[in-house]
Amino acid sequence: MVRQAPLLAVLAIALCGTAAAQPVAASAPATPAFLAGVETASGRIERLGGGIVVIMPTERWSCEDDGFCGGSGREFQVSVGAGGWRLAGGRVGMAYPFWVDALVTLTRTRPGVPGDRESTYVGGEVGIAISGGEYGSTLLSLKPSIGLARRIQGPSGPRGTLVTWGIGCSVLWPKYR
Repeated sequence: MVRQAPLLAVLAIALCGTAAAQPVAASAPATPAFLAGVETASGRIERLGGGIVVIMPTERWSCEDDGFCGGSGREFQVSVGAGGWRLAGGRVGMAYPFWVDALVTLTRTRPGVPGDRESTYVGGEVGIAISGGEYGSTLLSLKPSIGLARRIQGPSGPRGTLVTWGIGCSVLWPKYR
């Protein structure tokens, strides 16, 4: 599966990169109560997988003179993949067409995954999502991320701390009040 990771990353880029970014109006945007969506991702621990993502703005969105619109919020993710499952949560800064996040992660690997045995990792990661476009109220984004994860349960060995990476494609739907 490790050899397939570059192919999966190219596939994610191709799927997310087919959309053209749309210009954003300069007026103050409505602030959604939350954004919910589905995500497909490939990464170091999970391999190929999918899940859900929820972003909850914590401040009123605004547009600046530079054309960027958004604000800060909290992000939560739940995903399952060929290599295990993952929970993540943390802060997100949104400046459409970009989102930057810093997440705390909890990952559990599946038994029988090549190169790893059943283990639990706690870590952190940062990522930047780049919008692939806006279709009505639907947002499409591509997000590479990188982080560190420390094994807290499982067999001891040389892989106690891992550099993690991932690339994901998300479709988000804002829910307005």
